[in-house]
Amino acid sequence: MRDLKRASTGVEGLDLLLKGGFPENRVIVVSGAPGAGKTTLGVQFLRAGARNGEAGAYLSILEDPRIVIQDQTVYDPEIPLLYKERKLLFIDAGPLTWGEIIDIGKGDETDESKQPVSPLNLIKRISPLIDEFKIRRLVIDSAMSLRYDYDEGVARKELNRFIRTLKSLNCTTVLLSELTDPTAYAPEHFAAHGVIFMHHFMHDRKMVRAIQIVKMRGTRHDNQLHPLEFSNVGLEVNEGGLILE
Repeated sequence: MRDLKRASTGVEGLDLLLKGGFPENRVIVVSGAPGAGKTTLGVQFLRAGARNGEAGAYLSILEDPRIVIQDQTVYDPEIPLLYKERKLLFIDAGPLTWGEIIDIGKGDETDESKQPVSPLNLIKRISPLIDEFKIRRLVIDSAMSLRYDYDEGVARKELNRFIRTLKSLNCTTVLLSELTDPTAYAPEHFAAHGVIFMHHFMHDRKMVRAIQIVKMRGTRHDNQLHPLEFSNVGLEVNEGGLILE
């Protein structure tokens, strides 16, 4: 099997499980419950790229990106500098403020900017920014925030088309999504090249964090649960398997 070029995840331990990182120019879905660490993983992935000369963008549909910056600067005080140098962009992709790189065009709300954030509208808006800033890494938060105005069957087809279009943007894309039932799979899990579950559950009266590579096309990978923890630099993965007694 011909090995693919890799994009480091920036998470200690996770690259080892992935044999070097995410396959480049693929779409990876990272799913997890609230508090599992999805946002932190996404920003760590962008930080790793920015320090390696690859510009990255974080598209936030629900959360104000200023809050994301504030929270993640705890792990990396250089985030504001990377942002100032346009190596790491934070884009407010909400339906009322669409598309500004958060300190550009404040208060510029048009009828178009108030449209629901549909997959088609998101692609239309992000494509010029990817070209302008030469974005090579992209994080979209989140799949559940995308709006559909059609029945479930049409919505599934539209999501598949959205992910297929993301694959053509010449970026390594991480699509964050909510995970409420680790035994149930969402449409984006089937359409993406890779799927990672971030587990956060109670066991023996203690909260347990773990990460699992469910799918990663084109490469060998570990698929067991591995302990996940927050450190002073963000997330870290223990290469040893998780043992629940």
